[in-house]
Amino acid sequence: METNITELQTINIRLQKESSQQKKRMEELETQLTEAQTELQKARKQSSLLGNQLKELERTSIRQEESLRIANESLAAYEKENNRTQKRLKAQRNLAYGIGTVLLAAWVRK
Repeated sequence: METNITELQTINIRLQKESSQQKKRMEELETQLTEAQTELQKARKQSSLLGNQLKELERTSIRQEESLRIANESLAAYEKENNRTQKRLKAQRNLAYGIGTVLLAAWVRK
């Protein structure tokens, strides 16, 4: 009988220790879970912020591409106009040289 009581006391002490260890482990796990949930919330918030930044950068990129397209069109139009002006000036210069040559030839013949 005493052996049974001693054995039951030993089992009871062991179970109390295990229960205490499990309780401590559970508290540690709850703390880790709380920390993980906090980190997850931070990560979600950061992800949302980065997503918003990405959308804004995409909109900015689209606006910049449109500005570049317009600038390229303007440069092409300017180049076309400049080429026409150069051709016109060359034609006027050649005409002036031709007239000058004719006048010089007429003057020399007099």
